[in-house]
Amino acid sequence: MLEKIMNNLLWKLLSVILAFLIWVIVVTYEDPLTTRLISDIPVEKLNENVITSEMKSIDYREGETTSVRIRGKRSIVDRLSSRDIKAYADLEKKSITGAIDIQIDVPDGVIVIDKMPSVMMVDLENIITVQKEIQYYMEGEPREGYMYLDPIISPNNIEIQGPESKIALIKSVLVPVNIEDVTRDVTLYSSPQILDDKNNVIRGLEKSIFQVQVQVPIQKYKDIDILTNLDAFAADGFQIVDVSLSQETLQVRGEDSDLNGLRNIIVEEIGVSDLKESTVVSVNLEELLPKNVYIYDDVDQVEIAVEIEEIVEKNIEIHSGDITLRRLPEDTQFAYVDDAVYSITLRGLASQLQGIDVERLAPSIDVNGLEAGAHQVELKFNVPSGTELASQRPQIMIELTKSVDDILDTEDEVLDEVIEDEVIEDEVQ
Repeated sequence: MLEKIMNNLLWKLLSVILAFLIWVIVVTYEDPLTTRLISDIPVEKLNENVITSEMKSIDYREGETTSVRIRGKRSIVDRLSSRDIKAYADLEKKSITGAIDIQIDVPDGVIVIDKMPSVMMVDLENIITVQKEIQYYMEGEPREGYMYLDPIISPNNIEIQGPESKIALIKSVLVPVNIEDVTRDVTLYSSPQILDDKNNVIRGLEKSIFQVQVQVPIQKYKDIDILTNLDAFAADGFQIVDVSLSQETLQVRGEDSDLNGLRNIIVEEIGVSDLKESTVVSVNLEELLPKNVYIYDDVDQVEIAVEIEEIVEKNIEIHSGDITLRRLPEDTQFAYVDDAVYSITLRGLASQLQGIDVERLAPSIDVNGLEAGAHQVELKFNVPSGTELASQRPQIMIELTKSVDDILDTEDEVLDEVIEDEVIEDEVQ
């Protein structure tokens, strides 16, 4: 078998080569027809201004590119690309359904068998203009002890133009403001962002301005005490016993120079006087602040509860048996000249006088240094704190006498002196 194949091998190879050459010559000379698909051909839009001039926006739903199947001689078709084929749609010929026929131009000798898609589909929508306020959102916080006031945005309004459906999505127009760790006023420039209700940026809208200036005032803040001085507001015969405030501190803001040295404010006026009963009054704190100092993130009214009590008098009777005798000398007897009842009057608040009795007063008299005989001594007693004595201190008549033994000793001494004197006289005679 192999011998048959190898027999006249050279002639056989020459025959194959000759046949191929003849085929190439025939094909080249005859140039047969062929079919080819060319994709992603951009569709040119004609007369677009006819629609946009009527304040309409165009939403291209389909047909901005197309694919065509062409047929022609192989020598032509094989050399073509998407750049050699022209596709266009005349928007002036839009149908009521929004369909526009896509026209295809191809080189001579080539025909279009099919196009996909064959039409461009568009939706038309009114273009409207709205005006929106430009707002801000903060990025970061000032340094501890500092706060920011509302930024001043210039300009603070913007005109936005676009399709009605996109305009309807607008929730806000914001500019970011970075105040991280600042301690003084900030001025910056920022581009407004048009956002929907999910804070996504809405694109494809025209803005009247592209940059705004943002000024952010920065001030210091601190807590100060709220003090009161209201003792003079009680009527005669009454006393303020307690003052309580709905809050005892106030947070204020201002420049460093205005806040330095400010520690408190004092409430000295409450709009009422001659108080005879407990009451609650409201005081405007703003009116108490120095110039250029303002309330920051706090209430501007403080409620002051003033508790009032009447000043009354209380009479207390002291019997001689209630009185303690102090520092009576030895060999001395003590007695009251008369067994009187002594009355004293204390003045103070009813709540303070209620628990005061003779035992708490601890009345006493002191006879230290007094000789035998009758004496008038002052009654001593404690005046409880918060009260005062409204009467004279009682004067008590007492009598001090020597004891019997002391009297006998004295008589013996006198007798001895008399006898001694008589003996001396006898000796002289």
